[in-house]
Amino acid sequence: LDRDAAEMEARRIEDRKAKAMWRAGIITFSTAAQKLLGDKSPEAEAKATFEDFAKRHGVRLLWAVGHHDESAIHFHAMFENIRADGRCLRLNAGDLSNEQEIAAAHFAHLGLVRGTKKADRIADGEPPSKTINRSVKQLHAALPAEIEAVKAKLAKAQERAEKAEAKAKKYEGD
Repeated sequence: LDRDAAEMEARRIEDRKAKAMWRAGIITFSTAAQKLLGDKSPEAEAKATFEDFAKRHGVRLLWAVGHHDESAIHFHAMFENIRADGRCLRLNAGDLSNEQEIAAAHFAHLGLVRGTKKADRIADGEPPSKTINRSVKQLHAALPAEIEAVKAKLAKAQERAEKAEAKAKKYEGD
């Protein structure tokens, strides 16, 4: 039993190390940015953004691809997550926010600017559904309760509608 637990722990550590070996990147554009771009495809800017990231962080850009076949043009990239010095590249939320500022600079000559920071969107009163990204697992876990809440709201609204209809019929008769 102890040997099985040790093997499972070793496998878990190896899985974690394997996940740490690769880092994905994505460049997306808001609806307003897409309108501004029109039929222009900023592939050179996306490539330069990904290459700049790799150079500044001492990692290798493995591949990059643009998608034009979906509702919005966007670009994906995959990086080796092991830096030239052999250590894993670690970025926190502040680092990633800064990366968005740097990436926006590559597109500035096209008239594009960085999107509004999440903290600013929240401060401006944007609803949590627009600012909080949940994993599929979290969405599935929350969905039954959210459905029940909507059903309860619907039932109350139907009850109010029925009362209003009854009231209206009562006055029609007078």
